Amino acid sequence: MLAMQELLRKDPQEVAVPPASNISDILSQAEIESLLALFDSRFSPWLHFSTDYLRRHPFLDLTKCTVAARYLELTRRSSVIPRLSNLVDAYTFKFAFTSVQSMETVTALLILSLWPPAPNSIDAPAHDSRMIASSAVSAAIQLSLNQAVPNAVKLVSSNDAVSDADKEVAVNKVRLWLSLLSAEWMLCMGTSRTPTSQRSDLDYQVFDTVSPSSLNTSSRDLRLYFLTRIQSLAGKGLQIHLQDGPRALQTFHDEIVENVLIQLEIVYTSIQPLGVTVDFESYHFNMLVIQHHSCRLLVLYHILSELRRYDARTGQGQPEGPRTWYSGLKRTHDTAVREWGLDCLTTAQSLLVTFLSHPGPDREFLSTAPDSVFSIILMAAALVVLGKTSVLRYYKGAEKVVLIASEELMPKVIARLNRIADISESAHKCAEVIGVLLRTWKAEARVRSSGLLQWQPSAIASPEDTPGASSSSSDFSTAQHQHHGMPDLQTGQHHNSNNYDFENVFSHPVNQEMFLDVEFWNTFAQSTVENNLSR
Repeated sequence: MLAMQELLRKDPQEVAVPPASNISDILSQAEIESLLALFDSRFSPWLHFSTDYLRRHPFLDLTKCTVAARYLELTRRSSVIPRLSNLVDAYTFKFAFTSVQSMETVTALLILSLWPPAPNSIDAPAHDSRMIASSAVSAAIQLSLNQAVPNAVKLVSSNDAVSDADKEVAVNKVRLWLSLLSAEWMLCMGTSRTPTSQRSDLDYQVFDTVSPSSLNTSSRDLRLYFLTRIQSLAGKGLQIHLQDGPRALQTFHDEIVENVLIQLEIVYTSIQPLGVTVDFESYHFNMLVIQHHSCRLLVLYHILSELRRYDARTGQGQPEGPRTWYSGLKRTHDTAVREWGLDCLTTAQSLLVTFLSHPGPDREFLSTAPDSVFSIILMAAALVVLGKTSVLRYYKGAEKVVLIASEELMPKVIARLNRIADISESAHKCAEVIGVLLRTWKAEARVRSSGLLQWQPSAIASPEDTPGASSSSSDFSTAQHQHHGMPDLQTGQHHNSNNYDFENVFSHPVNQEMFLDVEFWNTFAQSTVENNLSR
């Protein structure tokens, strides 16, 4: 995920702009009011709470106007956005390092973490969304917002009479704190960065206790409730590591499946229909499904990485005579890789399909998406292309059976992103990088189909080479060693065949290097450089 974020980092604008001391030096009052209204109607749904209760504040007004300024007429936009960005930098530095904070300044920093402006020169420091989110968390802690959840629960649970006004103040603090946690956790998960904010079980129980009537499909609280639960489960999954020991894999499998993956599925059953059944902000409920898929994807990728590290740590990756380390793997390990590898591919494709499925106008909805949404889309696209590359390289004949539809999926994703490329730089860069991924894949496919590049036989077996092998992804009982797809020690011939069909293509072990292909990433990096030079 960190690589995806870096690939989408905004380019410096490299323009000289006259200085400004406040927003009125840049925009007319009519433009300010128009942009503030535009932000509240189109961008605030991504915060999962309304900013109506907040007071007017110079920093908050500035951040809202800077984000919404992408909708100004092109000439006007190109002249004001660099000046607004310069002013944002000055305000951010001022309020990120002050002890005088307010709900308004915390909200302004939250907004900047979701929609960071581009730097104004190549020498200017790039805006790190995670660092901005971390500053927002620090500012919130100064206001004791990290205690908002237990304080709200305590307030409502007390025997004292609580006015509706006091309850609303408490709930608004909860909303801001949980929205801030959501932003920081989404920016940190999958990057090996540790969020400065901490979650508790009360976070996803608070609305049931404090404001149960707001948990309905006409309220943003419902989205915040589900998003909190999804990210909490994903965070738990990313903290589970595969230990050493004779039953380590079984223990790891049971813990990750029972405590994380199944729990995510339970949440998914609740949120899946919302994008088509609700009338209130249905697009953002649809995006909640994408958030679920992305969190599940991060957990699955973490699982596969843990299996790979386990093999390196226990020495199973060392060659044993003429056989490679794959031939020494236990059936339990093979089955785990197959189960989670295919789940990873399915989840990535589901994310992209969900992204394409909503009929809402892109210039009204998708163009307002935070940068993290495009990182999610790019991550899913990259994993699908890596899966296709692995199939092409290691499963001769299987490329004609599996992942065929994704060949048409990527151009549709690119086309949808390009519809808003003129007003969303993140969408433009996302489309561009996916295009490079697709061209990298197609170039290798053309070379292999022409016979110029030989197929690389993997240490796997075709179905007939593994008699009696179970196709069940949950069969962890067999622990016998297998000799998968390796050369016969007498004849030197490979036993793999091309007789793959939908039923048996992955009924044998899946190559666990599927999403960690160094050769693919080297080729992709070279293509990216060439693409940048050709601009």
